[in-house]
Order: sequence, then C-alpha cells, then structure tokens
Amino acid sequence: MSRKIITVSALALMLSIPLANADEAHHAGQSNAQTQQVPSEMSTMDMQGRMQEMHQHMQTMQNQMQAIRETDDPAERERCCASISRRCSRP
Repeated sequence: MSRKIITVSALALMLSIPLANADEAHHAGQSNAQTQQVPSEMSTMDMQGRMQEMHQHMQTMQNQMQAIRETDDPAERERCCASISRRCSRP
C-alpha cells in the first residue's frame, strides 16, 4: 500500500514540474504590447492582395464548375474537367 502511495506521489511531482516551469515570472519586465507582434502595414496590404487573388481564383473555379454542370456533351465536360485538373495541379 505504501509503495502505491509513493508511486502516485512521485508521478504527481513529475507532472507538476512543467507547470512550475511555465510560470510567467521570468517575463515580468515585458508588457503584453511588447510580446505581441503587430503586423506591419505592408504585410496587411500583402494579405489583402492575396485575399483578392484567392477570391478571383474561387470565382473562376465556380464559373468552370457551372460550365461543367450545364454541358450535356461528354467530350466538352471532359475538356472542362481536364482544364480544372491542370490548373489545380500547378504549384
């Protein structure tokens, strides 16, 4: 019985060590503003440009999918699907 208590106590001690190391006391001199990274104006502009580019690609893909749904010709459908797969396989 005492061996079980010692084992459980040792396990609890080992599991509490990472919690003690996670204490924020060693960051006392830094404020939250210093620790958080603020995106620069250029990165925000880049992000907006990328969002617009992704939106255009999404609209193109939706138009291609609409063309696939509307066609009755199997050869035309295959051609549309092939153009989508070529476009999607590019890096």
